[in-house]
Amino acid sequence: MQRRELLVAAATIALATATMPVFAKGPYPNRPIRFIVPAGPGGITDVLVRVFGQEMSEAWGQPVIVENKAGGGGIIASLELLKAPADGYTLTLGILSHVINPMIMREVPFDFDRDFVPVAMMARVSNVISVHPSVPAHDLQELVALIKANPGKYSYGSSGNGQSTHLAGELFKHFAGVDMTHIPYKGSAPAMADALGGQIPVLIDSVLTTAPQARAGKLRALAVTGPNRSPALPDVPTVAEAGFPGYEASGWIGLIVRAGTPREIVGKLATEIARIAKLPEVQQRLSEAGADLFTNSPEEFASYIHSERLKWAPVVKRANMQSD
Repeated sequence: MQRRELLVAAATIALATATMPVFAKGPYPNRPIRFIVPAGPGGITDVLVRVFGQEMSEAWGQPVIVENKAGGGGIIASLELLKAPADGYTLTLGILSHVINPMIMREVPFDFDRDFVPVAMMARVSNVISVHPSVPAHDLQELVALIKANPGKYSYGSSGNGQSTHLAGELFKHFAGVDMTHIPYKGSAPAMADALGGQIPVLIDSVLTTAPQARAGKLRALAVTGPNRSPALPDVPTVAEAGFPGYEASGWIGLIVRAGTPREIVGKLATEIARIAKLPEVQQRLSEAGADLFTNSPEEFASYIHSERLKWAPVVKRANMQSD
């Protein structure tokens, strides 16, 4: 009797195994991947994810579904990731705001180091310091002279408190020894609209959004905040080149997964990110959009995030930054 029960149990297990979905077998990935973007459609973060997602899909033969979950400096997208299993099938991005949020918010609903695993950096993103054509400054030195000669007159707009655009502005104020009032907007679009209309004299925004307006003569691009000139604005110097050596303020974008994701999956994702970043067509497309592709290992990415905390903590404190 006991032997018969064992045979029935074995047959039941075999039948259940045979009828399991196909994606439960085989190596990762064997079903669709969901990629949550902590930004709205059309921006550099969204463009980067869609380019990388397409390459991943073609290489792995699985759909990569992109979902935009903007808001809270990456918090909404991060919380969405924490609802999913730690199996590598739901991904999101680590961004500079993850470093800044704990410095400017009373409470963040997760612990980045505890709840997430850095996989690989994907890109550093430069912003552009630009002015409305009515501003009589044709380079950064002239802008600094104007600001110093007119205390309290000049302000600059950014895409929001604690965003890379805000940080770039505060770091520039420190390097140049000037005082400008910060005007935070709820995103790039309203900031750009007011800059084009002349409501704000100075704008700090991404290369992707600024370059077309600069080429059309609607804004005057004075300097790029990152370490290198942008192919989209090859004649525009970096802030360091424009007379402020040592200045560098870049946003960054990197892949993260839930803590507890198997190490072999983390490694496979990191290898795939590195492969895609080396593709010439990917480099060209994203560099024109203002992204400097830059990848590293999970350990190096974690170390980079730590270094960013050390870099920006005094800037946040000096500017007395607070969340909206």
